[in-house]
Amino acid sequence: MRYLILTIIAVVLAACSGGEPITDYEKRSVFYTWVDAREISGNRMTGFQIRNLSAPSDERYYGMGWEKLGTGYLVWHNGVTPGRYEFSKMWMMSCAGPLCTNTINEYSFGPLGSAVGTTRVSQPGKAVFAGCYAFKRTKRGFFRPGEFETRKAPCGASKAQMLRTMMPFAKHPMTKQIIQNAM
Repeated sequence: MRYLILTIIAVVLAACSGGEPITDYEKRSVFYTWVDAREISGNRMTGFQIRNLSAPSDERYYGMGWEKLGTGYLVWHNGVTPGRYEFSKMWMMSCAGPLCTNTINEYSFGPLGSAVGTTRVSQPGKAVFAGCYAFKRTKRGFFRPGEFETRKAPCGASKAQMLRTMMPFAKHPMTKQIIQNAM
């Protein structure tokens, strides 16, 4: 149990320490996607990260918000800059009710420039939908997450449901307006 608490604290601190706080939303957009992770190890998402291939390496990575929605997870960020994005990493943990293992499985989507989820954010002030994806197990790991492939899949929720789910998490008025306009 102690390792679980320490792991959660480490993940939260790492997520909080990355990047400068966003103060100017004029040049930002909302990025969102839906993922089905039922076939891979872990049943609770603990993190998701995308990367901007157009940004300098010290400004490239974005930790995402996530919320269980239907049979998968809605994943979003309320302040991405223009550029070309792709999925970077996902973290999952296995839980039975409130009891979770102390293992967090990390899934990497591949080397820079070759990962799935490629989406161009070309105009600030828009909600950009990256599509829906399913993660399929290809090999089972023993004391490790194993291997998987990612492919486009039918969405487990409508875009309207996704946008409604994101709305309470939008703290800045401009972000709320972007989401409202996309509804």
